[in-house]
Amino acid sequence: MKKGKILRDLTVANTAEVLDVLKEGLKKAKEGSINLSEVEKIDLSGIQLLISAQKSAEKGGSAYCFTGELNEDIYQKVVANGFCLCSKSGQDDCYNIRRTGYER
Repeated sequence: MKKGKILRDLTVANTAEVLDVLKEGLKKAKEGSINLSEVEKIDLSGIQLLISAQKSAEKGGSAYCFTGELNEDIYQKVVANGFCLCSKSGQDDCYNIRRTGYER
């Protein structure tokens, strides 16, 4: 599967491949981001992988976030599953995905 397609389909069907891309991104950069504007499909597994990448980066001392505007359908799926998009302080174009009501 090509890298571009992985970023379009963040579902349980592609979990292993998406995980590989996320892990590789974490290894390569102290500060990384993934542009989610091309995502066409997402499910709870995809959301959980994104959150897992964030947590792994935070534990490793990396700054990792997501960029790009989500299409309305993807945004609604994120919200419907109990998550919100939270801007990183001082970085308007960079956000994290957090459980709704998460305080940090």
